[in-house]
Amino acid sequence: MHQRHHWTCGGVVECFRSLWN
Repeated sequence: MHQRHHWTCGGVVECFRSLWN
C-alpha cells in the first residue's frame, strides 16, 4: 500500500496529512 508522494496540499499540515493517510 505505497502510494506515490502526491503533494497536492494547500497547506503544510495538509501536506503531511496526505502522507499519513
